[in-house]
Amino acid sequence: MPDTHRQVLALIETSTEFGRGLLKGILNYTQTIAAKKQKPWRVRLDQRGVHDGLPNDFDSWHGDGIISQSNTIDIFRQLQKKKIPIVELLNNEVTSNIGVNFNYEKTTQIAASHFCDRGLENVAWFGSSNIWWISQLRESFIQELRKLGRKCILCPDDFSQDDQTYHPKWDDFHRKPLIRWLKKLPLPVGIWAVSDMLALRIIETCYDIGLDVPNQVAVLGTGNDSLLCNLSFPQLSSIDVNSERMGFVAAELLDKIWGYETQVETRVADDTVKRLRKKISKSDAKISTIWGYGFRLVDRTEEDTEDDDDGDIQD
Repeated sequence: MPDTHRQVLALIETSTEFGRGLLKGILNYTQTIAAKKQKPWRVRLDQRGVHDGLPNDFDSWHGDGIISQSNTIDIFRQLQKKKIPIVELLNNEVTSNIGVNFNYEKTTQIAASHFCDRGLENVAWFGSSNIWWISQLRESFIQELRKLGRKCILCPDDFSQDDQTYHPKWDDFHRKPLIRWLKKLPLPVGIWAVSDMLALRIIETCYDIGLDVPNQVAVLGTGNDSLLCNLSFPQLSSIDVNSERMGFVAAELLDKIWGYETQVETRVADDTVKRLRKKISKSDAKISTIWGYGFRLVDRTEEDTEDDDDGDIQD
């Protein structure tokens, strides 16, 4: 009996709570929505780190769709060669027409307000710049601080050469530049780190050089990884970007793309969003743009109230 399942590759890292939240959202969709259809999903998942490349057997893998968390444009280009629908998580609209992102503008508003509401005149950013979505987030943060009359202080070299956040030899690559940067910062200062792991690195280094956290250096993380936040002392405050909801919407969007394919093996992911919107213009669903950086399916008859679920700071 032929297998009637949709074969889906979930190219998502499993090492952080953010990545696992994306997977929970995908799983939730497959169990509650896709399972009721004639073609339920069979999801391929590998144990992956944040900076891992493609699976070794990717060239020989055959499937119906991909939900990816590509950390480089080169990886995304390799995925495109499969000529099947792709929904890119944390996408940029230039490279990937169809994808899902968290709300950059609201997230940066929350981060900037978190520091400014505490009376901090000095605010800094700490994160890599060689991953497309991080660059977008950084630029949005700079603009938001500018609106509030603050100048953003960037970390040393902004990690433009190589991101070794999770590298076992962190001390060899970034600890010394971080120490030099922290010692030069005007105090008190608020630092927003692009991940909770990076936030922990900052806190550890502050203690090593005698800086008081949070009185001299207030640190804010991103992702709200409960394990990392609770390991920190004092407990790390972090922005929850609701990755589980992102995963659910990504799966929903992939399913919708299949539903509106007009011929076998059509490369829907290469269609412009304008053409896809035209195809579903008479349905109950529409594709909504998320602050210019991604897209999601929403019910045309309902008001968009989901932003209230994005970007909460958890203490």
